[in-house]
Amino acid sequence: MKVLALALLLAAWCTGAAANDGLRRVGGHDLTLVFEDTFDAPSIDIDARGAGWVPWFHKFNVRTLKGNQELQLYSDPNNLVRLGLPATLDPFLTADGVLTIRGSRVAPALRTKLPVVAGAPPLEFVSGMISSELTFAQTYGYFEARVRLSDIPGTWPAFWLLPKSGGWPPEIDIFEVIGQEPRRVHQNVINADKSSAHTHLDIAGTTTDWHTFALLWTPQSLLWFVDGMQTKREPNTIHEDMYMILNLAVGGRWPGTPPGDAPFPARIQIDDVRAYALVP
Repeated sequence: MKVLALALLLAAWCTGAAANDGLRRVGGHDLTLVFEDTFDAPSIDIDARGAGWVPWFHKFNVRTLKGNQELQLYSDPNNLVRLGLPATLDPFLTADGVLTIRGSRVAPALRTKLPVVAGAPPLEFVSGMISSELTFAQTYGYFEARVRLSDIPGTWPAFWLLPKSGGWPPEIDIFEVIGQEPRRVHQNVINADKSSAHTHLDIAGTTTDWHTFALLWTPQSLLWFVDGMQTKREPNTIHEDMYMILNLAVGGRWPGTPPGDAPFPARIQIDDVRAYALVP
């Protein structure tokens, strides 16, 4: 198990919060707070300097996932300026301690400004993601986010973990939802051998109420929680540093293309994100 002093320092620098005064017990394990963002101030590090959330897949050097055939460009204010797109497409809004990530349809006349990605369909949307890839990763622990979603068909919000090494798999999906089925919460782990353990459950009020989605990751097991209630358990085969991602994808093989009359912008609202380390 790794509990690195450097991770504690980075977390405090990234979030502006004291990262060593939170103690907790979940699933029989003692935990200490090592990362916290309550979004009281903007924390999107649009230049990837290593001081906040990164708004694109830095290691992969991509702003969309062509393997999923997604239709969005993950952007930020600087990227919009570089592309000559209007500031109204900025996917990030921070207000009253809540980060809203918005997915917007790009007007047909402006889509020529979106990049052409080899192997991907023509991009039609601008959306957002936040990643702790450059600022926080750990092996094992407890990860949670309090969120509220929208129900626009063809959208795909998620909270998930990827390896700091840049490889894939493994992947841990703390939650995924597709907009046309907003009550159905999907939970999954993809192991290094590409075996997976996908399940789902129905949760009322994902678009109207705040819900906390969490994962307890130990050397032996993975346990998923919704609002403090355990919903899933799997044996653990992952023993390397992972970082957090929260994003709003649009389109792709799974959710499909949003209808032409879908009322964009879509959104995922994030009230807070926390990570705890296992106490030795």
